Amino acid sequence: MIITDCYSHIQLSNISILHKKNFIVPRKKSLFLDRDGVLIKDVNYINSPEQVILTKNLETFLKKARDLEFDIFVVTNQSSVARSIISIEDYLKITEKILSEFIPYIYPDFILASFHHPDESSPSKSWRKPDKGMFAFILDNFSYSSNDSIMVGDKLTDLVPAYLVGIKKFLFIKTDFHKNEFYKVVKWADNLKEPIDIKFTERLDTSLI
Repeated sequence: MIITDCYSHIQLSNISILHKKNFIVPRKKSLFLDRDGVLIKDVNYINSPEQVILTKNLETFLKKARDLEFDIFVVTNQSSVARSIISIEDYLKITEKILSEFIPYIYPDFILASFHHPDESSPSKSWRKPDKGMFAFILDNFSYSSNDSIMVGDKLTDLVPAYLVGIKKFLFIKTDFHKNEFYKVVKWADNLKEPIDIKFTERLDTSLI
């Protein structure tokens, strides 16, 4: 099992932290990625490892990020646990399946998940995007600069929390599943007081890192 062999798992209420065991000295740069729609095809509340389909060019993209000295962080909302669509065990099985498709060189350094329901009220809900908890956890605990960070997402709620912690470089993946998100992101970006570097694409492209 990749998770058992390569990761430490911390489960706190509705928060999950998978921490790569050999993550000792952070690199200088950080790459944050959403999961559904970015790493894997969004099938709307995935409930089985058999539904895992990696997005096009993912392995090449992550390898290029590693070559450029990025640490890799997955930040994902998984309210399907709170909705009782899947269990935490199911979530870990799906994560295991995703990792099994990777070469070890591109295993994410941290895989952070919020299991909170959108209507839930709890102190730990700050981990649920569009709040900034998952991003702040990484940037506050390690020596990364937000100026050397990139966020890759397919929804506005992926980009907002990254912006709140000072990240200004974004890669937005346009998907058929979330067509309206593109227009939301354009409007949001146009109304920001501080300019951002945002690129729009239909697939992961190594030239955009």
